[in-house]
Amino acid sequence: MEEFQERVVLEARQRGAQTAEVRVCLGDGAAWVGKTAQDPCPKALPVLDWYHAMEQVWAVGRTCYGGQEQEL
Repeated sequence: MEEFQERVVLEARQRGAQTAEVRVCLGDGAAWVGKTAQDPCPKALPVLDWYHAMEQVWAVGRTCYGGQEQEL
C-alpha cells in the first residue's frame, strides 16, 4: 500500500496538483482509496466513479421497488 501511495503522490505532482485550484480523487468508494488520496491531498474532493455510482442507484431502486423491473 505504501508503494502505491508513493506512486499516487508522484503522479499528482507530475500533473501539477500542488498548483491546482481544484483537486479531485476519483475512486470506487472503498475507504482505502479515499485514505490514500487524503493523505497527500487533504482538500481533494472525493468523486465516486460512474460504474460504482450506478451500482448504488440500482441498489436503491431494488430496495424501493423490489423485483418489479419488468413491470416498469
